[in-house]
Amino acid sequence: MKIFLVIGIAGITIIGCSNKSLYQTGQSIQQSKCVAQAVTSEQHNKCLTDKPETFEEYQRKRESVIAK
Repeated sequence: MKIFLVIGIAGITIIGCSNKSLYQTGQSIQQSKCVAQAVTSEQHNKCLTDKPETFEEYQRKRESVIAK
């Protein structure tokens, strides 16, 4: 019984890390696209200085929408 609990917790932890990694990768791709499409130096600088919401913020918003 304990082994199933340990495997379950490990699985949930791995999935959580994977989701966070996927989110961060997506944010990096969006930033790269923004930089590539920037025409002016102001647009380019904005792409580099704008910080996307953290995965935790995203997750809270996502959960609140799902709960409705």
